[in-house]
Amino acid sequence: MLNLTDMWRAAGSDPSKRPVEWLRQSASKELAEHVKSMVGIAHHEIIQTDRGGSDPGTWAHWHLGLSYARYLSPEFEVWCNEVVRAHMERRNLPVEAVRGAITLSEADLDRFAAKVGEGAILAARKFLSDDVAKQVDPINSRLERLERKFDAVVAKRRHLTEATKRQHIEDATDLGGRCPCCGVAQVVVDGQRSRFAEFDHFYANHQPSADHTWLICSPCHAGLTSGRTPRDTRQTEFETYQKQRRRLPGRQQTMFA
Repeated sequence: MLNLTDMWRAAGSDPSKRPVEWLRQSASKELAEHVKSMVGIAHHEIIQTDRGGSDPGTWAHWHLGLSYARYLSPEFEVWCNEVVRAHMERRNLPVEAVRGAITLSEADLDRFAAKVGEGAILAARKFLSDDVAKQVDPINSRLERLERKFDAVVAKRRHLTEATKRQHIEDATDLGGRCPCCGVAQVVVDGQRSRFAEFDHFYANHQPSADHTWLICSPCHAGLTSGRTPRDTRQTEFETYQKQRRRLPGRQQTMFA
């Protein structure tokens, strides 16, 4: 059954073309009678109207639905005609070619390719890629929605406070000023953060405390944020840095004050 009410709304909701108005026409009644006699079902099984409930509307057998769609939109009528003509002219070979490529033996496949020609093979490739896209695009769309929802609700980035930044600079200075990730590059120069150093959220963007962040060189930061350097491969370095900064003179008293 096709929802005539939804089709009417999609076509612009012209009051003169409501499903009830179309079903009152003599041509529509004749078509309904013919469909009933052809498929052998009762009238209430080819046309159903629900005026209440959560989803009111008018539904009809697909024969009636396609006829109504043509009545609603000239563009849709032309499209329907093209589909019918394509089937009449055997232009549905892309579907057959896809099936053939999957099911036929190598010898049969050669004969089939010679039969359908290059055009059908290329059309089959496009048909298959379009079909995959139709299935994948909605999945990607929902995943993108979930990512946006996660970023907005769960993992909203929280920046380090100036006090936390100063703490990392002081700790890095006391520990020698080198990047705690690679141990080579300078992240502090003359008591100031190097312009080649970045503050990094090691675990998650919504955890900005000193215990969950560190000051590292720009190359290390780029590798971690891009994923080229998996964070679990730098877990030991991060934990070592946190242990060292907690052991700095006067830090225990500060932490527990």
